[in-house]
Amino acid sequence: MAELNNPKVQKILKSKAFAHLATLGANGEPQSSPMWFLWDGEYIKFTHTKNRKKYQNIQRDPRVSISITDGDDPYTYAEFRGVVERIEDDPNGAFFDTLAEHYGASIRYPGDPRVILYVKVQRVVGQYRGGNYTQILVAKPDLNVYEAFKDVEGLMAQGVQIVQEVRTEEALTYVLKTARPLSAATTAAMLKVPGVWYIGANLDGTQRQPHLSL
Repeated sequence: MAELNNPKVQKILKSKAFAHLATLGANGEPQSSPMWFLWDGEYIKFTHTKNRKKYQNIQRDPRVSISITDGDDPYTYAEFRGVVERIEDDPNGAFFDTLAEHYGASIRYPGDPRVILYVKVQRVVGQYRGGNYTQILVAKPDLNVYEAFKDVEGLMAQGVQIVQEVRTEEALTYVLKTARPLSAATTAAMLKVPGVWYIGANLDGTQRQPHLSL
């Protein structure tokens, strides 16, 4: 539950960490591989050969998931879910060489048939350590919080981290960490989501009054 412009997300996107690119096989099974990548401000870009299974997977189903860990803190990571929106031929391997230089590798284009994959990010989730404010959320047990709160203004930029989840037949309880205190307007918008019953907001120091949806 974060935006692309979240500082920790941007740090990861601009890093030289390996990205684990997951595609869907013919029978629906996930297939993941560590990859070089480059973020151009709009797309996450990869180089790939035309004769591998992952390329066939993408041609059949362009949906992908990309997981990248912060090299300075292995407990911080981001997952980017989206689609391969464009595929461009790279006959001379120019982008392969660009990535090799970016990662400080001495190898250069090996001569195999290459393409450039352009991934358009549709959703960002992950774990971002360092949130200062704790929220308690109680909701109906089948609530999908990612879908429920994706349009709540002001929430996506908080670097929300789910630190604990308890699900029973009666209720779903989350303990959340956020980078900044939730405003009264953001809390009110969350409480308007069907199935949200209670929010105890900013339990670490501001706006201690809990909120109940009646």
